[in-house]
Amino acid sequence: MGSVDKTLFLLSRGGDTLIVQIYVDDIMFGGSSHALFAEQMSREFEMSLMGELQFYLGLQIK
Repeated sequence: MGSVDKTLFLLSRGGDTLIVQIYVDDIMFGGSSHALFAEQMSREFEMSLMGELQFYLGLQIK
C-alpha cells in the first residue's frame, strides 16, 4: 500500500513490479511483467482483460 495514496498498491518480485490503482469503481493495473500480473491476479480473481488503457477519469492516455 502506498504511504501517501492508500488506494495504490505495489508488488515487487525479483526485478518485476506490479502496480494496482483503485479509484471508486475502476481498477487500473500496470507493471513490468505480464507473467507477474497473470500469476498474482488470476490466482485470486476471476477477470477478463479489456486491452490497453485509453481513458481514465475523463483523460485520454497515450
